[in-house]
Amino acid sequence: MQFQNMKWANILFFEITPAKKTSQTIIYLAGGGFVLPITSLHYEFIAQIVEETGARLVVPNYPLAPYYHVDDVMAFFKGSLSEVCRWACVARG
Repeated sequence: MQFQNMKWANILFFEITPAKKTSQTIIYLAGGGFVLPITSLHYEFIAQIVEETGARLVVPNYPLAPYYHVDDVMAFFKGSLSEVCRWACVARG
């Protein structure tokens, strides 16, 4: 399993890939109530998903409250996630 910090189209995200090459990609949105950043518990769960599915996981680093408003977060999801998906599913697929 390999873990990388990535940046594409001004979007920061993590990419976790299994040891064996795959064409499957999962976009994982770490739960923290839009307030808390990703934690070690998320990484353990992400590693388990990669091991059990054999898929590559892409984890976007989305904006958090109170520094950002919910409208900012939704704009991120609507625009930026489509870009991450294009990168993960087409360019890397």
